Amino acid sequence: MPGTLSHTRIMTPSRRNKYSCIFAAPPWMRILVRDINDPAERLTQGVRGGVDIIDLSNICSCAFISTQDTGRLLDHGRFMIEGRIAGSDIRGCNLLVQ
Repeated sequence: MPGTLSHTRIMTPSRRNKYSCIFAAPPWMRILVRDINDPAERLTQGVRGGVDIIDLSNICSCAFISTQDTGRLLDHGRFMIEGRIAGSDIRGCNLLVQ
């Protein structure tokens, strides 16, 4: 299907350790970090919050995901995933840390 991406093509880890992952988003994606207590408030670079992902090339299904992951924006289009919001379900890579 045109415009759809597999998970492995969406984000490429540039560095990984036990507690956090740094990703570089492709040019057609926008990563936003929101305040955990006020989802309408967008946070600036370096401030920890909930991670939202917009896939501008995805026209065939959901183009926006509001995750329960915590992270922060970094420089040069990179972002860091640091864990899960307290009380959220454990999913993905976090299952390996448990």
